[in-house]
Amino acid sequence: MTQRTAAALLALVLAGCGDSGSPSARPAAAAPSAPGHQYIVAVDLSGSQNERRRSDSRQALDGIIDRLTYGDRIVLLQVHRLRAQEDGARRWWDTVPRPRDPARPTSLDRERLEGVKQAARSVARALFATDSAGKLPTTDLFATLHVAAEFVRDAGGRRTTIVMLSDMLQSAHGIEMSRPDGTPSAEWIAAQRERGLLPRLDDACVLVVGADPTGPGGVRVREFWTRYFEAAGARLPPEHYRLIWTGAAPDGCG
Repeated sequence: MTQRTAAALLALVLAGCGDSGSPSARPAAAAPSAPGHQYIVAVDLSGSQNERRRSDSRQALDGIIDRLTYGDRIVLLQVHRLRAQEDGARRWWDTVPRPRDPARPTSLDRERLEGVKQAARSVARALFATDSAGKLPTTDLFATLHVAAEFVRDAGGRRTTIVMLSDMLQSAHGIEMSRPDGTPSAEWIAAQRERGLLPRLDDACVLVVGADPTGPGGVRVREFWTRYFEAAGARLPPEHYRLIWTGAAPDGCG
């Protein structure tokens, strides 16, 4: 993924999931009444994520960090292995303070903005450099999304974009989506919802990068997640479910 590719990905995040629907329409400094945007980025470091995929994810994450502005909050989550409350779960978040005068950010305001970006870059480097990157045997996307739901709940009025840098293959608790018969049915989602076991992702917009919908199994996985996010209150438009990211941003979440 080149720098141009990373910039295109950010155009999607801002155009597809932003408040204004167009990156050019979003001001560089949010007005005092505008709470900013929240980006929840879940990074899959499981064994199915080879070095190339991790490199693509890292560049995409760097692009998101580069585009942070005043009032934005960024949340970095490592995709969990087995459960939401697991030892060693890696998560980090910070918020860019809004300037007193949005039309005239001071040098201190700019310093604070850059400070959040630098901290996020440092956390990202540590995350991708961990010895377990690309080696974890299980992937619990469901647990990860329950953690993400806590940040959606406390977004403080910010519109939320959930970025899943993952192949979206759940591999835990008896669900193995890499197998031909391993993807749960629509009835399973309905039963989970009835039992109150789905995360609350109300009004979040979802972007997936790294999933493969080019075969029958991949299509089943994509259909599952489309239904799952809808049942959880979020939006995953078809054009936001990407194998790789290469070009112009599609229409937004609407």
